[in-house]
Amino acid sequence: MNLRVIESEKIDLAGIRKLKTRQSNVTLESEDGSDCVRMSGTIQSYSEGKSLRLLMTAKYSHGLIQALGSFLQHDDNKKVLDIISTRDSVLAAYLRRVAVMNGESDESTLYRFSSFTGSDNKLVPGKRTISALSEPHKEVVISKLKEQLAARTATETEN
Repeated sequence: MNLRVIESEKIDLAGIRKLKTRQSNVTLESEDGSDCVRMSGTIQSYSEGKSLRLLMTAKYSHGLIQALGSFLQHDDNKKVLDIISTRDSVLAAYLRRVAVMNGESDESTLYRFSSFTGSDNKLVPGKRTISALSEPHKEVVISKLKEQLAARTATETEN
């Protein structure tokens, strides 16, 4: 699940609800890209009023505390919040490796590995973005990508 929130946009609470209590990678970024903080943690709770409030747990790091403090002091423009689940990060990593291995774009590789034949024997076209995949479909795609990598590794080992 990829969730991108810009301060002035409507917040997708359903997306945050799905990520609650799951390990997620979070990126806080100023809209102009001049300031950015990345961390890995778990969303414990959230609320929406005039602004979004998240309670996250993350491994303590003095550097993270300093970076967050610096980031929050800038009042220049909108802030952007990106939350990416750990599963999506794993899928993106496998996708990148297979795409590079096959000389394809990530989008083309995802489309190929997420396409399948339905129960009516008709081709169901794949998705071009990770966020368009359902959670069960992500698991299937990860499995297919792992198989591709294992087959390639086995072939290279034989040679």
